[in-house]
Amino acid sequence: MTVLTKLHSDSHFEIRGKRERTSTHSFNSILIPSSSLDIFSWQESQSVTVRVSQKKLVLLEKMYLFRIKDDVIWFLEEHPFIVSTLFDAYFNIEEFFPLSKMMLEVVSDREVSDSHQLVIRIMTSLNAEGAFDKLTQLDEQWWLKANRKTDGMLGITLEFK
Repeated sequence: MTVLTKLHSDSHFEIRGKRERTSTHSFNSILIPSSSLDIFSWQESQSVTVRVSQKKLVLLEKMYLFRIKDDVIWFLEEHPFIVSTLFDAYFNIEEFFPLSKMMLEVVSDREVSDSHQLVIRIMTSLNAEGAFDKLTQLDEQWWLKANRKTDGMLGITLEFK
């Protein structure tokens, strides 16, 4: 097994092979199969196309629930630059909502055709006031800066249980 761990000094990830048993409940690490973070690219008509590997998708499915799996996979294939932010988001959200599941969903803007956004839904049992306070803290400490890297294609919202 390999452990994916968020480095606290910045937003990068460290991958280390581990033989001993490691808890999957830690807020800053998750167990994944070895070699799960490959990205494939190929040359096509003078341009480079980057695809999200199946192994990365499997890892994301261990971290997030997918509301409609085919839609989420399609979106990630269209916007692979968002994948690294999704890994970072998981760890940052977990710091503020440690017992909450997270779900990915593709939403469409009905007023603009062909306009889609991937949304991370934080499924929380906190009361509304407490949840919105934590979401504001997440925004101020991480999301407002990280969102610049997503070109407006990724959003974060709350879903109450």
